[in-house]
Amino acid sequence: MKYLLSIIFIFVFSFVAYGQSNCTYSFNTNVSSSSEGENAYIDVFTQTGCTWASATEAVWITITSGAAGSGNGRVSFTTAKNETFQSRSANFTVAGSVFNIYQNAAPQTPCTYNITSPSLSFPASGAPYVFTVETQEGCRWTYPEFQTLPSWISNGNVLPNGGPARSFQGVFRGFGRFSQPHSYRIYLSISQASGCTYNAIVPSFVIPASGGTSAVSKYISNPACGSATEISNDSWLVIDRPGTPTSYITAAPNTGPPRTGTVTVNFSNGDIRILAFNQAGTCSFQISQSSQDFTSAGGTGTVTVSGQTGCPYASLNELSYLTLDSGAEGSGSGTVTFTVSPNSGTARTGTIFIAGQDFRINQAAGKSRKRVRFF
Repeated sequence: MKYLLSIIFIFVFSFVAYGQSNCTYSFNTNVSSSSEGENAYIDVFTQTGCTWASATEAVWITITSGAAGSGNGRVSFTTAKNETFQSRSANFTVAGSVFNIYQNAAPQTPCTYNITSPSLSFPASGAPYVFTVETQEGCRWTYPEFQTLPSWISNGNVLPNGGPARSFQGVFRGFGRFSQPHSYRIYLSISQASGCTYNAIVPSFVIPASGGTSAVSKYISNPACGSATEISNDSWLVIDRPGTPTSYITAAPNTGPPRTGTVTVNFSNGDIRILAFNQAGTCSFQISQSSQDFTSAGGTGTVTVSGQTGCPYASLNELSYLTLDSGAEGSGSGTVTFTVSPNSGTARTGTIFIAGQDFRINQAAGKSRKRVRFF
């Protein structure tokens, strides 16, 4: 609170000043105690020819005029604004008399605290951490109260994290000023992302048709990061020792065409790896007969192919007198239809290939015409 204190001091006394006799001095002062600072003065009354001077050692008091004079005069000075929360005083000497200049402390409002970011998140790589605290001058605070920062927070830095996600919650405490105690509490949180690294070393495997067992090694950067569990997505892939650092995947023998199966590796941090198992096939076929006989007139024939589901087959024909009509290519089981052209020459035999099997064509000779000569 600013207030004006006007004090009029009338000093009437006799003394010998500066080697002068019969000089008397009286004063009139106009000085307030406001913390805001002011323009003030002290009037000097004395006889003509009586000299005087003024001085102060206070840095917050500046004499603007009347540092020295003779006879009546005025000492003008200013007091600077007091921005501290402590009152202050200083001696001011005028014509050998000492005046005490008093100034109030700056007015104090209750301490308030503002944390611009009460929750900070950091990447696994780490980074410097900074809490910005906004409060008034002289307002005391500490962080964390009654706690010790964890070892991964050091010298103002969040250190790199090679393990699971982690966090720390500390209490920020505001105490107010010594002259104006105040209590303020808020939780400040520091969290850091997981630095766990997960990987399945071999992402794909090649398996022979006879089957076999493959080892799957999982890399986990830190034991605290958890584990990995495998799930087979195909019945012919069986997992042994799932969830251990090295699991074993056994593929059953394959009596059919080549196939691909997968195993899903679920890591505890939510990562997923898909392992592919590519297995060779074992396809075998049978045909309904190995040969067929045709007259010289030719005709149409059929061959039934029997094989495993999904196994592809094809037919090969290099005979000029035979045409493959349908079913030359297929998968699993099917029927191949062909046509043999008439034969006007000698008997002939040829071979075509159906699903890798030999199929023989036997065709009789064409009939010859005899000429009859009449005489």
